[in-house]
Amino acid sequence: DRHAALAPALDQLGELEREAGNLEASIERFGEAGEIRDAALGVDHPETATTLVGMARTFLAMGKHETAKGALEAAKRILGTH
Repeated sequence: DRHAALAPALDQLGELEREAGNLEASIERFGEAGEIRDAALGVDHPETATTLVGMARTFLAMGKHETAKGALEAAKRILGTH
């Protein structure tokens, strides 16, 4: 299993990939971060919302507005419970 401490670095890599225009790689990095956080911290942990917001930004850059909206709504739900 990958340690939860890797998730912030993967989020940062996702941001960098998006800025470089590597949108598919960005989603992959955020997906890895999300899987690690879900397993280590739980799906409703506030840090999971950070990953969801990053994914939403990448989905917006891809023109996938509905998918981005879903990720943002999930982040909002998580943050609303804490």
